[in-house]
Amino acid sequence: DQVADLVLKNPYSLAAYQAGKMSILDIKARDDRGRWFNVEMQIGSDSDFDKRAVYYWARMVTEQLSEGELYRELQKTISINILNFDYTPVKDAYHSVYRILNVATGKDDNLHDLFELHYVELLKFKKEFDEIATALDRWTTFPSKAHRLDRNDLPPPLSQDKAIIKALDEVERMYNAEERLIYEVKLQAYRDEQSRIDSALREGLKKGLKKGLEEG
Repeated sequence: DQVADLVLKNPYSLAAYQAGKMSILDIKARDDRGRWFNVEMQIGSDSDFDKRAVYYWARMVTEQLSEGELYRELQKTISINILNFDYTPVKDAYHSVYRILNVATGKDDNLHDLFELHYVELLKFKKEFDEIATALDRWTTFPSKAHRLDRNDLPPPLSQDKAIIKALDEVERMYNAEERLIYEVKLQAYRDEQSRIDSALREGLKKGLKKGLEEG
């Protein structure tokens, strides 16, 4: 069930990124079968991400219909969320798929098939290069082990995938000096914010402990 062709609904704009109007790269696309996709990569932890994921999914569904169109025109909408933090309670799998099921039977009964939500949790991806077996394995390796990838010396599971090689070439081509500078500035800002949060938490714990000891 591979995607043959995609039309991006919100192409990347460096100008918008520089202006701070695109802090999250959120890809909206439609394939040659009419299915709609929302692909989002999230770095920072978000305890309410499930609500956000469903909201974005629902918004894409409603965007399909303009005034006067019929419900039967709605196409399947698939939300793919690539997370750099653990979120689902599943411990032994990095890929989780959620659909609408009949509670009594555990089956979808071929109803409500418009909904499909995926979580790909990068920190749960533990496979080494010699364990890579599927396309999903290869594409999860791409962001989670990028620092270990050498374009001229790729492990066999990756070197045999022309799409992976093309992606590496595109990264090198697109990642010019200007974009690298923007990336590094935003990365430093993110690290500073995480450091402030961590310091505030530790200070709060210290004060709470002190107050508890005094009252005790």
